[in-house]
Amino acid sequence: MEETFGKTQRFWIGITDEGDEGNWRWVTDEPVKYTNWSRHGLLEPNNMGSGEHFGHTNWMDGTWNDLGPRSSEWGSTRSAIIERAPEM
Repeated sequence: MEETFGKTQRFWIGITDEGDEGNWRWVTDEPVKYTNWSRHGLLEPNNMGSGEHFGHTNWMDGTWNDLGPRSSEWGSTRSAIIERAPEM
């Protein structure tokens, strides 16, 4: 991942538990078969301060963190990784 996205820029990854706390799902409604939540210090996702319903990556070593509008890092995550259909 570091070769493609670097080590520090944070990216939204399209995973959310908005509307159903703790039930993480992809915004495409595909089932979540893989996660990479951070285990550094605080275990993620932790909903710290409540309202952290959106996942981003490159938080620490390419791991995932949950964020919400009241999170201190909310405004610093300005890019996203998107999935697109392969060209035929």
